Amino acid sequence: MELSFPIKGNCPIIAKKKDDMKRFSTKVFKSDNCTLTIYKSKPKKKVLLLSSKHRSVKVEKNDKILPEIISYYNLFDVDMTN
Repeated sequence: MELSFPIKGNCPIIAKKKDDMKRFSTKVFKSDNCTLTIYKSKPKKKVLLLSSKHRSVKVEKNDKILPEIISYYNLFDVDMTN
C-alpha cells in the first residue's frame, strides 16, 4: 500500500509540527511495516509519502535534492492508494 497526501486532516503529528525544516530537505521515519518520507518542496508545503514497498530512501544529488521515492511515484502520477 502506498499513499501520498497533503498536510490536512489526519496525518502524523510530526508532519503537522511547524519546525525549521529547510526547503528541499527530507525526513524519514520507519516502522516495521512502512516508511514515511517527508519532503519540503516549497517554503510552506511538505510532501508526505507513506510506503510499505520502499524500506530505504535515497536522495538524488540534483538542484532539488529530491528523494528517489518521490521521483518513483511521480513517474506513475500516484496521488492516493495504489
